[in-house]
Amino acid sequence: MNQQGPDFQSYSLEELEDALSQLDRERFPERFVELQEWLVKRRDEQPESEKAMEDAYYGEALEPVPEENKLWVWFWQGLLIGVLVLDMLVMFRQGYIPAAWWGEWVFTQVLVYTIALSGAFYAFVSKDNFFSRNLKRRSRSWRFLLAFVPLLFAMFLFPFINYVIPAAGHELATYNRYEYTTTSKLKTRRKGCHYRADLDAAEGLTSSTICITKRDYDSMAPSGKIEVAGHRSMWGLTVTAYREVP
Repeated sequence: MNQQGPDFQSYSLEELEDALSQLDRERFPERFVELQEWLVKRRDEQPESEKAMEDAYYGEALEPVPEENKLWVWFWQGLLIGVLVLDMLVMFRQGYIPAAWWGEWVFTQVLVYTIALSGAFYAFVSKDNFFSRNLKRRSRSWRFLLAFVPLLFAMFLFPFINYVIPAAGHELATYNRYEYTTTSKLKTRRKGCHYRADLDAAEGLTSSTICITKRDYDSMAPSGKIEVAGHRSMWGLTVTAYREVP
């Protein structure tokens, strides 16, 4: 009995879509994968004007991660989750003020690392691998989605570079007791630090925000001078106390 499958190479785009809709995926999994691959090739061969009008559905089944790539996938997943968790912990700490010299280099570092990571990602996706094939199967507008990759990298990198790195350096560095006076404005918000004081940059420290109690918020002037005390290192200052300056 002849078990040879159909010759998908000779199929048109419409014939491939029709065959995909009628194929039993569970009974012929290998044929289903082959059919999807030929569907991607046919769509790539279309003129750009026809691609924009095409509304074909690639299918729900995704290619499993190869065994030799699983460790890398787990590594990058863990790294992204770890960066996100650290970003949230440090950003909502509301008690650390980075040094001004570090703040001057944040934008440059974010720009350089965003370009480098985006370039590496685009180089990886441009190759024929399980990730690029699954991306094309999952989204009809995958090229459009790739345009947002640099923005996503920048969103992850900015809080990490601006807060996490100097905060980690501060914890590991030698620091001394330090006090300084700056101007502040009291504000409120619904989430996180409900009562807070926005501090202006001074004494080699960047502008920042510290949490205050409701009692202090009610007793302090809406704006004025404030004395901040804490532990100072080359990386910044950890706030331990504050008081309004008459």
